[in-house]
Amino acid sequence: MNCHNKDGGFCYQPGSESTFARTGTALLCLELTGHHRDASTLGAGDFILKNLPKHFGGAYFYYGMY
Repeated sequence: MNCHNKDGGFCYQPGSESTFARTGTALLCLELTGHHRDASTLGAGDFILKNLPKHFGGAYFYYGMY
C-alpha cells in the first residue's frame, strides 16, 4: 500500500498528503476486500473521525462519507 500514510490516511500519490475523500474510498475498499480490523483499516477509520469535514458538500465530500 504505497499511498497509506503514517497518519492512518490515504493519499493520491506516494508521499503526498492524506485526504478525507481518498481515505474514505480506501477504507471502503479495504472493508469490501475482507480487511476487517487490520491496522490499515483501523487507522483509516481513526483518520476519518479526526478529520470530519465542517461543511457538507465540496470537492469529493461524498467519497469520504460513502
